[in-house]
Amino acid sequence: MEWQTDKRLGTAFGVAIVLALLMFDFGVVLYLRTRPIDLLTFFGGLAIMLSLPAIAVVMYRLYGLRRSGYSLDRNQLTIAWGRTGHIIPTRLIEHIVPGESVSPRIRFRGGRWPGLWVGQGDIPEIGLTLFNASAPLDRQLLVVTDMAAYAISPVDREGFIRAYEARKAMGPTQDILQGSIRPPVFELPLWTDQLAHRLLLGAAVLCAALFAYVCFRYPQLPRRVALHFSEAGIADRFGAASDTFIIPAIGLLALMVNLVLGVVIYLRERLPAYLLWSGAILVQGMLWVAAVALLI
Repeated sequence: MEWQTDKRLGTAFGVAIVLALLMFDFGVVLYLRTRPIDLLTFFGGLAIMLSLPAIAVVMYRLYGLRRSGYSLDRNQLTIAWGRTGHIIPTRLIEHIVPGESVSPRIRFRGGRWPGLWVGQGDIPEIGLTLFNASAPLDRQLLVVTDMAAYAISPVDREGFIRAYEARKAMGPTQDILQGSIRPPVFELPLWTDQLAHRLLLGAAVLCAALFAYVCFRYPQLPRRVALHFSEAGIADRFGAASDTFIIPAIGLLALMVNLVLGVVIYLRERLPAYLLWSGAILVQGMLWVAAVALLI
């Protein structure tokens, strides 16, 4: 039997968040076009860059909400949320607790806005709880097992409880294993590899700082600047001041190439990927030297 979630409120708020971020980005672009390039240009561009993954996360949450629901039979309760979900054998369900009967003081980690709870939290009376719900806590049901609890929000809560009790009384016909469903990409060890995170973050910070430095120096630059010097130290190639952004742009391109190639290599062997990402930090350092030499 299928049980639906109420997707209206969560979808409305998710779409509102996406539109607000897009309007913010559009406003920043319009504002930056009206003023000269300086350090504020960097911070505006950085804000836009950071908003893009935020928009992607919200869109992913919306996708999961739109494809959410629960199915229940004599053998198992299946929680579907986009391409993720959980399988809970009915024989392992100890009891179902209405959400309004537990403490609202939850240490929650995950995605949450009105009409959407996706993540995990610790409920004082129950313990670890995995949330896949589209309603506030007082309209959720907590399906408790010996391993964890699962927070769900079928529209017809009373009907769901009656259906569960009827199927529990009949008993299972198959021995189902308890587990979670996740796309293979979420199982990659890269998500928990601290060394890889530090190397990539270091290269990204150096690249962003280089953009900031060029933006900071840009207002003091003449209209034409020296872009290359001969072995004798004499400038032999000139260009517009805006050409100085070629240096951090090269750094950004190198960072992106190293990131993609590193991930591909990482899936086979980690050490070469670490070396490649370490090389990305070295490239950023060399570009810093070049930028300082040109703009000092």
